Parts: sequence; C-alpha cells; structure tokens
Amino acid sequence: SATGVFLSILYFFQKQNLEELKVFKELFTDFNSRYDLLNNKLNHIETITNNSDLLDDYFNLCAEEYLFYQKGLILDEVWGAWCRGILLYLENKVISDYWEDAQKDNTYYGLNTSKIINGAKK
Repeated sequence: SATGVFLSILYFFQKQNLEELKVFKELFTDFNSRYDLLNNKLNHIETITNNSDLLDDYFNLCAEEYLFYQKGLILDEVWGAWCRGILLYLENKVISDYWEDAQKDNTYYGLNTSKIINGAKK
C-alpha cells in the first residue's frame, strides 16, 4: 500500500508539472504572437504620428508578461530575455519618454524600470 501511495503522489506531481508546462506554452505562444504584431511598428515608432495606442498595447503586453512571471508561470530565463528586449526599446527616446510618463499612473501591475533592469539580469 505504501507503493501505491508513492505512485499516486508521483503521478499527481507529474500531471501537475505537465499542466504547468502546457500553461507556460500557451502563454509563451500568445505573448510572442502579440509581440510579433507590434514589433515592426515599434521599430519605426518615429514615423507613427499617433503612437499612444501602439505604446499602450506594448506596455500592457509587458505588464501582462510581468504579472504571469510573478505568478510563477513564466520561467526566469524567458522573463530575462523579454526584459532585455524591453530595455532595447527603452533606448528609443519616443518609447522611453512615453514609458516614464505612463509609469506615473502605476497601471502596469507594479512593473517599472528597475524591475525591468533587474529582470534583464536573469
């Protein structure tokens, strides 16, 4: 009977691990698909006259990624890579100015520049 309990516990943890991987894959795929739709526009942000909707979409995406990272559903390595990407965009003055102003409202689940910098080290 001890063997049966052990096998049941082992099965439970394996099933839980597979479910977590499935959720991670779904999130990862969704986030990357949404990012792909924004990437080209972000790279040409200077040519877009009304860029607030684009930047809101991008920073909302970043905030969602951060929220799921904090819940343990995004791997450290992935969060680190995403943060390094965010920092590259923040080198652009149009994007960084918007980000600095947008952070004042604290509408990004606590995501801020220092958390992005720390995340980039992962």
